Amino acid sequence: MLGTGAATTITITITITTTGTYYLCSEAVDEFAPGFPALPGPAKLLAPGWFAGRLLDPEGELPMFYAFQWADEGGHLVGGLSDPMPVRFEADGTLRLP
Repeated sequence: MLGTGAATTITITITITTTGTYYLCSEAVDEFAPGFPALPGPAKLLAPGWFAGRLLDPEGELPMFYAFQWADEGGHLVGGLSDPMPVRFEADGTLRLP
């Protein structure tokens, strides 16, 4: 059981016009804070054309990103797993791939 209080309902609306890996940012919160943090903005596109992306060692010195490729230049499903790609965290929380 996650909590002992009343249930909390969270609604997140995302309009996606480009296939890819998106992410959401929140203000910094204590790891034991109850509930879900406020999201000050919409989802941001990190990697167009790559889906099911994950970060490896996001708090380490060299965080890496990997994902499955959606399609090749001809529009055919590829589905292969990428090599890890370096990712950079900007001061405002934005993620950047080279």
